[in-house]
Formats: sequence, C-alpha cells, structure tokens
Amino acid sequence: MNIKQHNTVLIGLGTIARYHYAGIMASGNYRLVAVCDVNEEAARNPIYCHLPFFADYRKMIKAVKPEVVVVATPPAFHYPIARYCIEHGCVPFVEKPLATDNAELNYFLSPRVTDRFVAVCHNLYGEEMLWVYENIHFSDIRRVKMELSDPYADAEGKIRSDRLSLGGCWLDSGSNALAMLSGFVDLSTLKMIELTHQLDIKSQLPFASRLTAQSNTTQVEIEIHWDKGDNYKKTTIEADSHYVLDHSAQQVFVDGELVFAYQGADERLTRHYKNFYKLAYQHPSAEVISELYKILLK
Repeated sequence: MNIKQHNTVLIGLGTIARYHYAGIMASGNYRLVAVCDVNEEAARNPIYCHLPFFADYRKMIKAVKPEVVVVATPPAFHYPIARYCIEHGCVPFVEKPLATDNAELNYFLSPRVTDRFVAVCHNLYGEEMLWVYENIHFSDIRRVKMELSDPYADAEGKIRSDRLSLGGCWLDSGSNALAMLSGFVDLSTLKMIELTHQLDIKSQLPFASRLTAQSNTTQVEIEIHWDKGDNYKKTTIEADSHYVLDHSAQQVFVDGELVFAYQGADERLTRHYKNFYKLAYQHPSAEVISELYKILLK
C-alpha cells in the first residue's frame, strides 16, 4: 500500500532542527525536500548537505511549493514565517512558543487561521506522557506540581548568550509546562494566584519563574529554573494516589512504585519528535492552544 508523504521543508537549522529531522525521517508520512537557514554554513552539516539549501525561506517556498513547513527558528521569527506560509498555502509546524505577544496570538486565534497551522508541543509526545494518556484516568486531583530545569544560566542568573534568543525561561519553558498541564486540568478554569520572575540584570529576561494557580479544587505550582546547572523535568500529581512523572527518564511512578519505563534506545528529545511526526494532528486542540497562550502571555 502506498502511503502519501507530505513534501516538507525545514526552516532554521539550529539545535532543535536535528530532532525534527529525525522525526521526519522516521515517520513515513513526511518527505524532507529542502532546508533553509540564514547561515549558509549550516548547509555543510552532513545530515542536510544532500538536500537543496536556501538562505531565503520565501524563495524556497516559491520554488519547492511544500505542503508542510517546519518553523524551527528563534521565537522572534515564528510569527512572520508562519504567516507567510499560511498566506501561501502551506501548513506551518511552528516550534514553541507559537506567539511572543498578544498581537501575534490574536492572528493565530482568528477563525480563518486557527485550523491552518500545527503548534509543536514536543513534550506531550514523551513515552511517559503517551503511556499516561492510555493507562491512567485521574480523578479528584488535589495538587499538580511541575519542576523544569535547563542549564541555560549561571548561578548568578546570567543567561547564556546562545540562549538569549529564546526569550527567557517563562516564554520558552513555560509553554512546555502549560502544554503538559493541559493533560491534567482544564486550562480554561485556571485562575492565576501569583506569577513571579527572577530577571537577568543585563537582558531583563527571566532565568527563573514560579506560577501558583488554582483550577477548581486543584492546586497548581510550576517552577522553572535555568540557573541550577541541570536538565531535569518532573511532574508530581496528588490524586487518588501519588504519581510522579519523570519526564527526563520517561518513567512513571505510582505510590513510589515504578510502573512504566521507556526501554528504547532513543534519547528523550529524539523520541518526542519521532512521536510528534506520527501524531501531530491528534493534539493539542485549538481550544487548548488558545488557553495555553492566553496564560503564557498574561
């Protein structure tokens, strides 16, 4: 049986692009036909050197006429590139964050646009999350606590120069946290109690953020740190049992007992993106994306 493959192009060949590449190549549903980056040296990367390379995404889209455009650039360019794609008949798969301000968000939420793009929430596709969706039905959740840490700032809170384009920990990691939270609580019911940030003095971007909120009877806490020097993600849920989702190891514990552990060879992000390209049109819904970014951009 022949499976239709969507002609796909990739814009932005930085760190995250190689995970998109792995997902595309493993999916069977997408065929990478060209790549683009403003840095022409990126074309020398062995995984892309066999593909047509463009320095201008507009010229690439006009020449190749792809069905899908993966937007993996720094956040400031997500909106203008995605808008160009939509206006030229392509479906942009937009890396997080989808929008960096409310004007951009309003464009994506407009009725004529809302079903013409895919927001990439890669952490929803971890093996531990997919297992939870399939096997655990939470009831009467009392508390959800999320802890996300990335080594993007030093102990004094100075953000690394190569991470400044991410826009700070709340915009970058907060979008991940809220996407995962949507699997456990209805974001439309989330009432923010307090959102605090610790700012890098020079860039005035947050290197640590903390959100406390309430969703009906569920207490919510999100802690994000770029200044602890480690890479670690964990969700703790207090409900009928005590659940710990170790996103870093792709494991699930219930009342202290290991009930699921990913056994494959792929490291975490590779697994995320391979699963994403198999399931990209399944979730999150436009309604979830709307609520997520309304909270993120408050």
